[in-house]
Amino acid sequence: MDSEITKLRDSRMPADFVRQKNGIWNHRDWLEFLARVRKAGYTTLPDHEVGRALEDEKMRFLAARSATARRPRTNPSTASERRASR
Repeated sequence: MDSEITKLRDSRMPADFVRQKNGIWNHRDWLEFLARVRKAGYTTLPDHEVGRALEDEKMRFLAARSATARRPRTNPSTASERRASR
């Protein structure tokens, strides 16, 4: 089972789902994702393991989004004005 969960994580299915849903989904979305996982051949993984993979990916997605949002942005006109005044 460990190798199957690793294969699922490496397949990018969880990452793609989380990105498509922007980190937010409902129970119906979860059931549809689970059906896609099963159809892709991951039939022996317990539902909670698939859910854990999805939640882990959600945490990575939200952390990356948060880190991007915290980056300071430079105002292009202010930056060019500073260069011009040198």
